[in-house]
Amino acid sequence: MKNDLNTRNSTNKELVKKDSKLEKNENQKEKIIRTAIKKFSKEGFSNTSMDEIAKESKVSKGLLFYHFKNKEELYLRALAQGIDSTLDFADKLTEIAEAGLFQSKENLFQDLEKYYDLVVTKREKHLERLWLDGMLEARKNSKLKKILIDHEAKLMTVAVKMLKAGRKTTGMLEVHNDAELLEIAKGLLALYKGIMLEKSIGKNPKEIKESWVRIVYSVYMTSK
Repeated sequence: MKNDLNTRNSTNKELVKKDSKLEKNENQKEKIIRTAIKKFSKEGFSNTSMDEIAKESKVSKGLLFYHFKNKEELYLRALAQGIDSTLDFADKLTEIAEAGLFQSKENLFQDLEKYYDLVVTKREKHLERLWLDGMLEARKNSKLKKILIDHEAKLMTVAVKMLKAGRKTTGMLEVHNDAELLEIAKGLLALYKGIMLEKSIGKNPKEIKESWVRIVYSVYMTSK
């Protein structure tokens, strides 16, 4: 019985040690990805080296290549994670906004201004720059192109959800069916891409906001 107890204790210690090692590896991996997101968004894929990422992450090159076999794999993971976090943020704040905004046509313009401040301007700039860089790189990378298409489909879901909420609470867009709302959502995504580009070239934030609010207001108030 004593031998059995010693064996179980030894096994438990090995499991704890193994779990601790796995947790450490995951923490290192996440640190590398966070660093990669910032480096790729600032310098772009072509101008960022694995040496720079290893140095800034404070890990060895061996450990970096243990987690990611090459720069392309790391870039794809960083882009996917960056867009996912943006989608999660947008979806969460959309739910918050829906609780107190878009309740009537009369307050639509002011509600859109509040929504812009609450959701659109709060997104991290380096993630937007990474997305823009990803769109450029996708022209010559089929894997990257697929990631962007898949994630844009998720973004469509968020946008359609917001449009449906507005249709339900205010009666706006009631002349449009769900398929037409999807087309409107595609237009809003194109608008958001334009906003990202304007931000990246340093256009006046106030002008960007005013344009966004006017365009989206017109979309909501449109009729067939």
